[in-house]
Amino acid sequence: SFLFWKNKLLFFAVNRKAVFNLGSDARLICSNRTQTKAIFVIWDIELKHKTCKISFSNEGQNINTCNDGKSIQNSTDQSFLHIPNFSASDVGAYKCESAYTGGNENYKIAVGVTAPPAVSAWLERRDKKIVAVCRAERGNPAANISWSVIGNHSVTQQNDPDGFVTVKSELEVPEYIDPENLTCIVQHQKSNSWSLLLTKGSEAAVDAYAYNRT
Repeated sequence: SFLFWKNKLLFFAVNRKAVFNLGSDARLICSNRTQTKAIFVIWDIELKHKTCKISFSNEGQNINTCNDGKSIQNSTDQSFLHIPNFSASDVGAYKCESAYTGGNENYKIAVGVTAPPAVSAWLERRDKKIVAVCRAERGNPAANISWSVIGNHSVTQQNDPDGFVTVKSELEVPEYIDPENLTCIVQHQKSNSWSLLLTKGSEAAVDAYAYNRT
């Protein structure tokens, strides 16, 4: 961020990033000033599938071409852009300009989404081998998968067009390991982790139970 004076007016510019949880109500702040102190506020929004604009002026000339629930709102202490039920379609570049008596503020915000994956695990019988499969589906960013035992394993990653990632790990269960004591550990960012205990239900099917989620 930087600020400078021009013709006795204060200009303030900020470049930053913001990440919101999938399904949350997001707030983007363009200025610490309220609407009552602003001459105008303009949000230019560049999304993957469209561009749109939302603006407010103290003369009552308000524009909203987004038509997807986004709106400029005002709390007791500041104005903000409200994005309800944040989804992958809201990811993009948000540029805001606000003007007030004595100055101007410009924000450029790269907005992303984070989402925990759906986790599952099971056993498969392939020829004479038993293969344990652990999957973390449609997370963002990608999850990390590990196993409670050391063995021959592989990891594949599928990147969906909307930015979500599915990770799958397959482990050849060593003959000396009881599959009922095998655990798959899924870690997503710093706050989410799952341990899935594979419990044998039949020769071809296994139920996975998740525990120790934090």
